[in-house]
Amino acid sequence: MAAGLQVFGDAGVAQIDQDYFNYVFKQSGALSFPDMVAGRSVSITVSGNYPIVVIKSQNLGIAIWKVSQSGSAFTFEFVQDGVSAPGTPFQWYLFDKGPPAPGNFGLQVFGPDGSLSFDSSTLNLKIAQLLPGVASSGNSNNGFFYANVPPGNWGFVMTNPRMRYMGSPSGAGFAQVESCRVTNDAVYIHEVSVGAASQNMTQAVGGDLLLVDLTGL
Repeated sequence: MAAGLQVFGDAGVAQIDQDYFNYVFKQSGALSFPDMVAGRSVSITVSGNYPIVVIKSQNLGIAIWKVSQSGSAFTFEFVQDGVSAPGTPFQWYLFDKGPPAPGNFGLQVFGPDGSLSFDSSTLNLKIAQLLPGVASSGNSNNGFFYANVPPGNWGFVMTNPRMRYMGSPSGAGFAQVESCRVTNDAVYIHEVSVGAASQNMTQAVGGDLLLVDLTGL
C-alpha cells in the first residue's frame, strides 16, 4: 500500500485496512424447528450486498444447507441434527458491508474508491479463531469436538462445510452436510442427513470453522 491507513493487532494481523471493508452487524433473530425430523429446514430472507450469517446454537447442531439470491434478497436455509426437543431455538446474526453512519464523531476509513472500509461507531464482525476442518462422527452430543475453546459468547461460520452423497451408484441416495453447535467452551461437529440427492455429489474434508465473538450483540 503506497499510502493510506493500516492498523495492526498484537499478532501482526491487519485489523483495519483502507483496501478491505469490515463486516458490520445488521440484525439478529431466533428460529426453531417444528419437530425432531433430521434435515427439517427453516429459513430467513434478508437484504444485503455480501451477507454473512453467524449462528449461535448450544443445543442444536445447525448447518446452512442452501443459500439463494434474487437481486439484493438472500435466503438462507438451515437444517438441524434432530437430537433436541421441538421448539429448541437457535440464534442468527447478520453481518454485511455497511454504509457510512450518520454523524461526524469517531473514526471512519475510506478506500481509494470512496467506499467505507471501517467505522468505529458500528459493531463489527470479531473473528476469534479459525478451527481447521476435521472428520465428524456420531451426533452433536458425542461426535468430534474441540475441547480447548476458551470460555466466551460464541457463534460460528462454517466456511466450507463437507457435503457427502450416501447411496447406490445406480440410484438416488441421500445427502449429508456438516452441522455444528458451540457451547461456552467447546465446539461439536455432526453430519446431518438432508434428503435425496444425485450420486454426482462429491465428498470433501471437513470445512474450516470461524469462531465469532458475539459479546455485546
